[in-house]
Amino acid sequence: MFSAKFKELKQQYHSSDARKQLFASEDSPFNGDSVVSRRNVMGQSSGSQAQEFSGNENDSLPLYHGLEKEQSAFQRGNAQLEMILEMGYQSLDDIVEQNQILQKMQDKMTRSLTTLGVSQGTISNVNRRLFKDKLIFWIALVLMFLGMYMLVKWLR
Repeated sequence: MFSAKFKELKQQYHSSDARKQLFASEDSPFNGDSVVSRRNVMGQSSGSQAQEFSGNENDSLPLYHGLEKEQSAFQRGNAQLEMILEMGYQSLDDIVEQNQILQKMQDKMTRSLTTLGVSQGTISNVNRRLFKDKLIFWIALVLMFLGMYMLVKWLR
């Protein structure tokens, strides 16, 4: 039944003038109105039930209703992404603030160790170890982000 309908539509298309159909004033894609917007306006203004193509017309949604659902899904997704970005910015601000506090504490501890009479060699050993730990942390962070990027790229 579908193949017979397809052959009939194909024959009807080939019998009509395709160039005239393409550049006709109301069917032209160049007149500023897209097909989707015309269907959407037609479905909302005239109240006709412009339906999406499916095998069973009874269980399909009107085109404009489906588009509204899709738009609301995109809006919810955008709202969630904005919330995640805001949480990321807050976390970054917290980390910067904690870094400043840790630097102040390091300066205070270095001054108090000097006051207590700990040798400069011991203090420089501690500072070198601190630098190595920071270097390991940053390298691990870069590798983690690189791995996450490669994983996302590979999964797509």
